[in-house]
Amino acid sequence: MKDIVSALDDVVKVVSASSRGLRAEEIRDKVGLQSKEMPRVLKEGLATKRLSKKGEKRATTYFAGKGKAKASRKRKASTNGAPAAS
Repeated sequence: MKDIVSALDDVVKVVSASSRGLRAEEIRDKVGLQSKEMPRVLKEGLATKRLSKKGEKRATTYFAGKGKAKASRKRKASTNGAPAAS
């Protein structure tokens, strides 16, 4: 079992290489972690903002850093917060 910090470094490296993001199963296969190790590593990555996510449960896709999940929220918020034309 890898320690959390080195496992997270490996996960961020793998996820950074994918522009479309990766699901937990794909990350696990590429990094070589056991399924029971993944939740803690992903949780730590999200807490430190080294990873971001989009979706829920098994459909969750992970991105490196702020990724696409944060960018799409900002765009959506800026269109909703714009003053109405009169």
